[in-house]
Amino acid sequence: WLKNNFIKTDNHHNEELNNRIEFIKSGNTIDENEFEDIIDYVLGEEDNSLRNLCLLDSRTNRSYKNDSFKEKRKKIIEIEIKGTFIPICTKNVFMKYYSANVKDIEVWNENDRTSYFEKIQKIINQYLPQMTLAENE
Repeated sequence: WLKNNFIKTDNHHNEELNNRIEFIKSGNTIDENEFEDIIDYVLGEEDNSLRNLCLLDSRTNRSYKNDSFKEKRKKIIEIEIKGTFIPICTKNVFMKYYSANVKDIEVWNENDRTSYFEKIQKIINQYLPQMTLAENE
């Protein structure tokens, strides 16, 4: 899981945990509690706000579990190649179509979330100009 999901970013400043990750990646084992701490560190805080959500069929969504953006993107591409319908906005999220400044295609960062949310607001305002979305909706 770590080999496929951990990409050191600006959010990963804890050198001790970075060293533990390298320790695990080289084949060593740790206890379950320590691994839970590392999962939280790698994935960051769970963000269920609108700026971090997109539509998926239930089978695809269940298959994700705790995968990183990189792994989810890879799966989206694979299932689309096999003929599974991916809603256009979902595909656009994983291709970073809405992102104003793409620095890393494998990480969904704050800039990506903000750009995506702004696009959602712009489109909704075309149809419901009197509404304003809050980020936590």
